[in-house]
Amino acid sequence: MVRSMYPPLDPRLLEARAAALTLAVTHLALLAKYECGSKERTLMWIDQSLRDMDSHLMFLRDASIQQETMNKIPNTMNLSTPL
Repeated sequence: MVRSMYPPLDPRLLEARAAALTLAVTHLALLAKYECGSKERTLMWIDQSLRDMDSHLMFLRDASIQQETMNKIPNTMNLSTPL
């Protein structure tokens, strides 16, 4: 994850690594909740943290889509020019 944050930034790579990290953290949180059993009130912060991570992932996903769109426009222009 840290390696993908060095310049030049690639939003697609950053989003993919952040999604993988979030998935791992979500899995760990589910395991913690399962193992702690009935202590549901003390683990509400886990759910809030996961919701916060989702909003950050949405921001990265939007940046990734914008980057991909910007890369497609020049490629389309290059394909339409005669050789």
